[in-house]
Amino acid sequence: MIRRMRTDDVPQVAEIEKASFSRPWKKEDFLDSLKLSECIFLVSEDDDTGRISGYAGFYMAAEEGEITNVATTPCFRRCGIGRELVTGIFDCARSCGITRIFLEVRESNKPAFNLYQKTGFVPVAKRPRFYSDPVEDAILMEKDLNA
Repeated sequence: MIRRMRTDDVPQVAEIEKASFSRPWKKEDFLDSLKLSECIFLVSEDDDTGRISGYAGFYMAAEEGEITNVATTPCFRRCGIGRELVTGIFDCARSCGITRIFLEVRESNKPAFNLYQKTGFVPVAKRPRFYSDPVEDAILMEKDLNA
């Protein structure tokens, strides 16, 4: 089940974040984001256990948005949860009047890059040395929600 993130989801989300990224957000970062009206976070919750298996974050400004993070629990990767979360973000974005969405992805992160391409994102630029730990270029991708 895909739903909006609640504050009581944050400990599980922070664990997924820690297992997924070299420079993870802290619990406080998620809690601060949940207080912002221009921010939407979704989670994938197992109907049987209530465990969070993934999450996605999205910030809005005017008619544009940016996906900040998408991650799933390592044992649930490649099960379609990331795709469900991204398409859930699209639905939320459209309902808020967003017409374009951007994101950055590590150049070496082929699974994420492929997911974003399959959901309609196209590469539009490269951001040299965007990431640290390790230093790496980012691919800037864009999705036109009106296309």
